Amino acid sequence: MEKKTVEYRNKNCRLCSCHFEEAQFMNKEKNKLIWKAIPSLFSFPTPTSMVGSIKTSPVKRHCTGPAIDYSRRDHTYTDNGMLAPTTNVCSSSVVNSKAPRLLLHDCLVPASYTKDAVQTAAKQFLQFINKSPSPYHAVSEVKKRLLAAGFAELRESEPWHIEQKQKYFLTRNQSTLIAFAVGGNFQAGNGFSIVGAHTDSPCLKVKPNFDKEKFGYRSVGVECYGGGTWHTWFDRDLTIAGRILVKAGEQIDHRLLFIERPILRVPNIAIHLQRDMNEKFCPNKETHLQPVLATTVQEQLQGGEEKDKMPLLFTLICNELGVSREDILSYDLCLADTQPAVIGGALNEFLFSPRLDNLLNTYTAVEALIESCENDGLREDPNIRMVSLFDNEEVGSESAQGAASSLQEWILRRLSVSSGSLTAFEEAMPKSYMLSADQAHAVHPNYSEKHEDNHRAELHKGIVIKINSNQRYATTAITSAILKEVGKRAQVPLQEFVVRNDSPCGSTIGPIMAAKLGMPTADIGAPQLSMHSIREMCCTTSVMQCIMLYKEYFKSYPSVYASLNF
Repeated sequence: MEKKTVEYRNKNCRLCSCHFEEAQFMNKEKNKLIWKAIPSLFSFPTPTSMVGSIKTSPVKRHCTGPAIDYSRRDHTYTDNGMLAPTTNVCSSSVVNSKAPRLLLHDCLVPASYTKDAVQTAAKQFLQFINKSPSPYHAVSEVKKRLLAAGFAELRESEPWHIEQKQKYFLTRNQSTLIAFAVGGNFQAGNGFSIVGAHTDSPCLKVKPNFDKEKFGYRSVGVECYGGGTWHTWFDRDLTIAGRILVKAGEQIDHRLLFIERPILRVPNIAIHLQRDMNEKFCPNKETHLQPVLATTVQEQLQGGEEKDKMPLLFTLICNELGVSREDILSYDLCLADTQPAVIGGALNEFLFSPRLDNLLNTYTAVEALIESCENDGLREDPNIRMVSLFDNEEVGSESAQGAASSLQEWILRRLSVSSGSLTAFEEAMPKSYMLSADQAHAVHPNYSEKHEDNHRAELHKGIVIKINSNQRYATTAITSAILKEVGKRAQVPLQEFVVRNDSPCGSTIGPIMAAKLGMPTADIGAPQLSMHSIREMCCTTSVMQCIMLYKEYFKSYPSVYASLNF
């Protein structure tokens, strides 16, 4: 069965809905499955020996239910592809609640089903990242997903009327977004289950007065944002993306810009002119990183030589947005690689992509929050589930829209307001928990000596718990134990990362938020290579693992917290 195509399995392989537990369905009619549904209810006379034999000789089961299309993530079927009613029973055996429960990948379902699900989740993430060349685009894409899922938009400057089992979000600066879903049993003083991430990545940003002309080249002045691996920006086909503030009559509009073709390039110097470049390539960030936009010769031939003519880049922007130069009040633009994110590797197991740090966690946290609310998932929750996506993490978070601002605290305080208790916020903080989700370093095959011997995170081996005794990461023994219990329930493997004593340690929003709020926090992330390069690399498995872990965390944290016996 592992070698059969999706089409063959869809036409010839059948499973009744009676093989799926209640939590696997999207609706009460039980004819739509969640995207990662796993049939786990089977009856075997001798389960141990049966499982052992299945790996070499799969047991054929004939069910009365119609076929399931394994290629569909949303599992919404036509009349010919609808799941069978739950009253259907396998013709080979009677399903009973005490029957052995076996995970799909351990018994009947081919490995390609799991692979298909992983690939589907990864492809959907790549669609998101290819539409998100800047933090503003990322927030815009998240907003679309939240609105489609029934979240209501709030404004900081207006009063809120929050209700149980309802979902909300707000933005600041159009680059930071906080979304939350109120549990059916929430009351002021209860805890918050939070996943925090960031929307920004290292890049080159366009300066206010960017126009440069030198030796017949028209260049664009840029500023280095964050700690990028700047040599990777050379000889790439680049474009610009970001936001433009435009005067529209009596109003000021916020417009997104993404020129989807290569218009810029930072050319390398030929090795003939710098013979030692392979030994010591240290470009000057002010003079060597200026991207070329055009030649002045072609600019003059195609557009004239008027001294008051607006810069060529503005011409491109105005044509793209359909506005005049006088309408543009200000902008925040960054350079971006035009090569799209893709799945790669001989076995299609890698993601080759820009901005994995940290759009992978931005995307998966939002997806997990949305999915956790489905099927009346908020009904019994005493907490508020929250995703906090901050800007400016790569430059220290010290901004009005960064994690070091008062935004998170103010929102939590507004949600904890109670006429019956003046200390509801203070009571809520120790009951709360935050996953600071930011990418982690996978062991590098060519630089393995840079990693601590016993803490080498590997691709496909699970989400990484980041630990640092000097508090560069916020993980403690308690928060690690809580996360491990959640991971066990989610069936998502976890691994631990510690830096070498002779190596500097990066940091995240985790320590900032933990210190500011006094909230228990764990730092985690998916393992990746080439962090802060213009093209990064991770594994396809991480997307699904993150979604599964965060979703289970939203559902299970209150019960895990209640189990703490100290």
